[in-house]
Amino acid sequence: MAALLAALFAGGTLSGVDISPERIRRDVAQIGPLAPLAYVPLTVVLNCIGVPSPALIGGAGLLFGTAVGGAVGHTGIVLAAVSQLLITRYLAHDQAQALLPKRVHRFDDFLERRGFYAVLYLRMVPGFPYNTLNYAAGLTRLKVWQMAAGTAIGKAPRSFAYAALGGNLDDLGSVEVRIAVAVIAAMALAGALLAWRQARAAGSAGAEEA
Repeated sequence: MAALLAALFAGGTLSGVDISPERIRRDVAQIGPLAPLAYVPLTVVLNCIGVPSPALIGGAGLLFGTAVGGAVGHTGIVLAAVSQLLITRYLAHDQAQALLPKRVHRFDDFLERRGFYAVLYLRMVPGFPYNTLNYAAGLTRLKVWQMAAGTAIGKAPRSFAYAALGGNLDDLGSVEVRIAVAVIAAMALAGALLAWRQARAAGSAGAEEA
């Protein structure tokens, strides 16, 4: 996605065609309110087949600006996470627990008790495979509302940061981009610390039960 956008802007610059974010947003605005409404289900479908969420949210920022694009892209990503969980759950039917390795059952019990916080922390920690976790969660007893709420809250700052990056591709040195990068870095640090604390707490609880 990054290479495609870079090639697009480079080609526009060399040919003299205006393909700036402002021009793109003006063209999209002519479609009317259907454009952002259509982008939400498109995001769900594309993310379900493996298109990375940062590219989709950044694309929303490019098309609709940081504020609207962030809201549109974030909504699509949250719905995609829930959809992927439900897809696995539907395909697995009553075999979900049987498909889980025995060593994971204890973690499944933890998800049933504190699923919202687990999803919240994982959304803040960088490096976790977003789609894989969503699909795998369908084999656990994680509740749909826990997936939706944890994703909506934990992913929100990063979503608007990606939208800001997508909406400012022609000015990557802008204050908005610097703030976006700072937010992404701060979320990564906060997520890592929260996950570490949660892992210690879970380990202590397991030791006490043993």
